[in-house]
Amino acid sequence: MSLTDHGAAPAPALVAGENQDPSDMPISRLQRLSGLLIVFIVSLFPLIMWSMISLVRISQAPSDVSLNYRFLNGLVNEVTSLTLLVYVIRQNRQKLADFGLVFHVSDIPLGLLLWAGALCVHSAFTA
Repeated sequence: MSLTDHGAAPAPALVAGENQDPSDMPISRLQRLSGLLIVFIVSLFPLIMWSMISLVRISQAPSDVSLNYRFLNGLVNEVTSLTLLVYVIRQNRQKLADFGLVFHVSDIPLGLLLWAGALCVHSAFTA
């Protein structure tokens, strides 16, 4: 007695191209271009706007509030840009390592050495 005798149908054979993992399916060119367009708008649009404002000479006298706002606005812009970059990279089914963004333990002492060198150069030119 087999399973097919009791009304159960045999399992269908997998045909090439069917039932693939969604991560293996290619992304359309339109999706890639839309992701790239989103990243460019978020990362470059504020810079272009500030350039246009500077060109037209719309400026204010710098105050503590405006400097704090510009600093916070810059941080938000950078975080948003990096978040969108990670989103587009993941949407394209790539990894950060494909772009050389890999963390090594040796990066910490090298970063501290770079910071110390920048501090020495800054103090040499401001003294």
